[in-house]
Amino acid sequence: MKSCTFIFFILSILLGCKDASTGGAETQSCALSGRYFNRTVLDNCGVKAPSDIPYYALELAFDGSDSVFVFNGIEKYKLPYVPSGEECTFSIKGATQFGDMIFQVAGDSSIQLRDSAWTSIDQVSLFEKTVNTNRTDWDFDNFYNDCVIAGSYMYHKKGAEPSQVYLLPNGQVTGIKPFLSYSLCYAGDCLEETMDPANLIEFTDDRGERNLFAYKMPEGKSRIEFFPVGDPKPDIKGERSIGPLAFELKAQGAPESLD
Repeated sequence: MKSCTFIFFILSILLGCKDASTGGAETQSCALSGRYFNRTVLDNCGVKAPSDIPYYALELAFDGSDSVFVFNGIEKYKLPYVPSGEECTFSIKGATQFGDMIFQVAGDSSIQLRDSAWTSIDQVSLFEKTVNTNRTDWDFDNFYNDCVIAGSYMYHKKGAEPSQVYLLPNGQVTGIKPFLSYSLCYAGDCLEETMDPANLIEFTDDRGERNLFAYKMPEGKSRIEFFPVGDPKPDIKGERSIGPLAFELKAQGAPESLD
């Protein structure tokens, strides 16, 4: 009788440990920290512009508290979130004029955002947390630049010798004097600058002046054509003209960073 009681006691301890470890794993799988990026948008980069893909947010950042930092391509703001009652499912309070926004933690590095009330599309937006340790400090712009345009190129302009150019994911540019940095337009007022819709990029030169260009990628990242955008018209928003081809870049390998 004593031996049976002892065996039962040992089994109870083992089962209790198993339950505790399982519960811990479940808790951990629902834990939120770090940055999550809109994979639905990034998976279409180079094919569709973010403005052509309905979304509520491009980046969600968690600092271990009960709030989330939301980046929608134009502004960043902080909102509280609470458990919604379903397993690993949370509600972002006051996320939209239509009410709260629901998201579910789908794994150690994935989130499914139910944003149909905002996007009018009966599908979730998938967010993923980067697992590349070299990119933990990247924001959405870094990932978008890397996907769309970053790389090593040869600069071609009529009347000039070809030269080496680097466009880095962090927005740094070298080899296109006097430009030092670039920024891709994917959200906000810049989308309405030109008379005809176009992909736009803004180069900043060594004097801090900004120079707007339209760009085309007829062969993807292997060749990029750049066209200057005319000056703004007085008292008129947008309707800026696009000029003739200014220069083009032809791709080589794409380095991660400069030495």
